[in-house]
Amino acid sequence: MPRKNFICGCYTERRNRYLEPSLLLLLWQKPAHGYDLLTSLEKMGFHESHPDPGAVYKKLRHMEEFNLVKSHWETTGGGPAKRLYRITKLGRNHLKNWVAVLQKRHAALENFLQQYTTLSDENQA
Repeated sequence: MPRKNFICGCYTERRNRYLEPSLLLLLWQKPAHGYDLLTSLEKMGFHESHPDPGAVYKKLRHMEEFNLVKSHWETTGGGPAKRLYRITKLGRNHLKNWVAVLQKRHAALENFLQQYTTLSDENQA
C-alpha cells in the first residue's frame, strides 16, 4: 500500500558529496584559511545553505592525512594564529581524477535530461 504524503528525497542530495573536489579546486586557485574556504564554498553552488564547518575541517584534516593538502600555522598580523591550507602535487592529481569522474557524471546527466525532455515534449503534444 503506498504511503500517504510520501515525499521524494531526491532533491536533498548528500550535502558533502562535492566537498572534496570543491576544496581542492579552491586551494589550487590559492592557499586559504578555513574561514575563507567556508565562504568560497557557498559561492560554488553545491550547498543551498552554509556548509557545515565541522564537515569542512574534518575533510581538510582527512585530505592532509593523505597528502592531498598541506597546512601550517600562520602567525603574522594581529589576532590568533590561523591554519593556512595549500594543495599538493598529489592533491592536483587527485583533483584531475575527480574532474574525470565529474565529466562522466555530467555526460550521463545530460543524457538523462535529454531523454526526459524528449518524453515530456512528446507527452505534451
